[in-house]
Amino acid sequence: MQDITELQRRLTAALDRIGGSLDRITRIDEPEAPTEAVETETAAIAAELDRSRAAIAALEADRLRLKAVNDALRNSNHALREAGTEGGPTADLINSAMQAELDALRAARESDRAELDAIIGLLHPVVADADEEVQNA
Repeated sequence: MQDITELQRRLTAALDRIGGSLDRITRIDEPEAPTEAVETETAAIAAELDRSRAAIAALEADRLRLKAVNDALRNSNHALREAGTEGGPTADLINSAMQAELDALRAARESDRAELDAIIGLLHPVVADADEEVQNA
Protein backbone atom coordinates (compact mmCIF):
# COMPACT_ATOMS: atom_id res chain seq x y z
CA MET A 1 0.00 0.00 0.00
CA GLN A 2 2.86 2.31 0.75
CA ASP A 3 4.22 1.72 -2.74
CA ILE A 4 0.95 2.87 -4.25
CA THR A 5 0.91 5.98 -2.07
CA GLU A 6 4.51 6.75 -3.02
CA LEU A 7 3.77 6.24 -6.72
CA GLN A 8 0.70 8.46 -6.46
CA ARG A 9 2.76 11.19 -4.78
CA ARG A 10 5.46 10.97 -7.45
CA LEU A 11 2.90 11.00 -10.28
CA THR A 12 1.15 14.02 -8.77
CA ALA A 13 4.47 15.86 -8.45
CA ALA A 14 5.38 15.02 -12.06
CA LEU A 15 1.98 16.17 -13.32
CA ASP A 16 2.36 19.42 -11.36
CA ARG A 17 5.76 20.03 -12.97
CA ILE A 18 4.30 19.33 -16.42
CA GLY A 19 1.39 21.67 -15.73
CA GLY A 20 3.78 24.43 -14.63
CA SER A 21 5.84 23.99 -17.78
CA LEU A 22 2.72 24.20 -19.94
CA ASP A 23 1.72 27.44 -18.20
CA ARG A 24 5.13 28.94 -18.94
CA ILE A 25 4.96 27.85 -22.58
CA THR A 26 1.50 29.39 -22.92
CA ARG A 27 2.71 32.68 -21.42
CA ILE A 28 5.70 32.76 -23.78
CA ASP A 29 3.50 32.22 -26.84
CA GLU A 30 1.05 34.99 -25.93
CA PRO A 31 1.85 38.19 -27.81
CA GLU A 32 2.62 41.18 -25.67
CA ALA A 33 0.84 44.45 -26.16
CA PRO A 34 3.05 47.02 -27.85
CA THR A 35 4.73 49.32 -25.41
CA GLU A 36 4.72 53.08 -25.69
CA ALA A 37 8.36 53.00 -26.80
CA VAL A 38 7.54 50.59 -29.62
CA GLU A 39 4.60 52.73 -30.71
CA THR A 40 6.77 55.86 -30.63
CA GLU A 41 9.46 54.15 -32.67
CA THR A 42 6.87 52.91 -35.16
CA ALA A 43 5.47 56.42 -35.54
CA ALA A 44 8.98 57.81 -36.07
CA ILE A 45 9.70 55.20 -38.73
CA ALA A 46 6.40 55.94 -40.46
CA ALA A 47 7.19 59.67 -40.45
CA GLU A 48 10.65 58.99 -41.88
CA LEU A 49 9.08 56.82 -44.57
CA ASP A 50 6.68 59.63 -45.49
CA ARG A 51 9.57 62.11 -45.68
CA SER A 52 11.54 59.69 -47.84
CA ARG A 53 8.61 59.22 -50.19
CA ALA A 54 8.20 62.99 -50.48
CA ALA A 55 11.91 63.39 -51.19
CA ILE A 56 11.77 60.69 -53.86
CA ALA A 57 8.77 62.37 -55.47
CA ALA A 58 10.61 65.71 -55.48
CA LEU A 59 13.71 64.12 -56.99
CA GLU A 60 11.60 62.45 -59.66
CA ALA A 61 9.99 65.79 -60.51
CA ASP A 62 13.47 67.35 -60.75
CA ARG A 63 14.61 64.53 -62.99
CA LEU A 64 11.66 64.99 -65.32
CA ARG A 65 12.20 68.76 -65.43
CA LEU A 66 15.90 68.30 -66.19
CA LYS A 67 15.04 65.82 -68.93
CA ALA A 68 12.59 68.25 -70.53
CA VAL A 69 15.04 71.15 -70.35
CA ASN A 70 17.87 69.07 -71.76
CA ASP A 71 15.64 67.85 -74.58
CA ALA A 72 14.83 71.49 -75.42
CA LEU A 73 18.54 72.34 -75.33
CA ARG A 74 19.34 69.39 -77.57
CA ASN A 75 16.66 70.47 -80.07
CA SER A 76 17.92 74.04 -79.99
CA ASN A 77 21.49 72.94 -80.64
CA HIS A 78 20.31 70.78 -83.51
CA ALA A 79 18.46 73.75 -85.02
CA LEU A 80 21.58 75.91 -84.65
CA ARG A 81 23.71 73.29 -86.41
CA GLU A 82 21.24 73.09 -89.27
CA ALA A 83 21.07 76.87 -89.52
CA GLY A 84 24.86 76.99 -89.61
CA THR A 85 24.91 74.83 -92.70
CA GLU A 86 22.26 76.99 -94.39
CA GLY A 87 24.07 80.29 -94.12
CA GLY A 88 23.86 81.21 -90.44
CA PRO A 89 21.38 81.27 -87.59
CA THR A 90 18.76 83.96 -87.20
CA ALA A 91 18.56 86.20 -84.15
CA ASP A 92 15.42 84.40 -82.95
CA LEU A 93 17.16 81.05 -83.22
CA ILE A 94 20.15 82.32 -81.27
CA ASN A 95 17.86 83.80 -78.59
CA SER A 96 15.91 80.57 -78.23
CA ALA A 97 19.16 78.59 -78.00
CA MET A 98 20.50 80.92 -75.31
CA GLN A 99 17.21 80.70 -73.40
CA ALA A 100 17.29 76.89 -73.58
CA GLU A 101 20.85 76.88 -72.27
CA LEU A 102 19.96 79.25 -69.42
CA ASP A 103 16.96 77.09 -68.52
CA ALA A 104 19.19 74.02 -68.48
CA LEU A 105 21.70 75.73 -66.21
CA ARG A 106 18.96 76.92 -63.85
CA ALA A 107 17.41 73.47 -63.71
CA ALA A 108 20.79 71.89 -63.00
CA ARG A 109 21.43 74.43 -60.22
CA GLU A 110 18.01 73.78 -58.66
CA SER A 111 18.60 70.05 -58.84
CA ASP A 112 22.01 70.42 -57.20
CA ARG A 113 20.47 72.59 -54.49
CA ALA A 114 17.76 70.00 -53.81
CA GLU A 115 20.40 67.29 -53.57
CA LEU A 116 22.45 69.39 -51.14
CA ASP A 117 19.36 70.08 -49.04
CA ALA A 118 18.69 66.34 -48.87
CA ILE A 119 22.27 65.66 -47.78
CA ILE A 120 22.09 68.39 -45.15
CA GLY A 121 18.81 66.94 -43.92
CA LEU A 122 20.45 63.54 -43.51
CA LEU A 123 23.51 64.99 -41.78
CA HIS A 124 21.57 67.17 -39.35
CA PRO A 125 20.57 64.32 -36.96
CA VAL A 126 24.10 62.90 -37.07
CA VAL A 127 25.63 66.25 -36.18
CA ALA A 128 23.04 66.82 -33.45
CA ASP A 129 23.81 63.41 -31.93
CA ALA A 130 27.55 64.08 -32.08
CA ASP A 131 27.05 67.49 -30.50
CA GLU A 132 25.00 65.93 -27.72
CA GLU A 133 27.69 63.30 -27.10
CA VAL A 134 30.36 66.01 -26.88
CA GLN A 135 28.27 67.97 -24.39
CA ASN A 136 27.64 64.86 -22.28
CA ALA A 137 31.32 63.89 -22.25
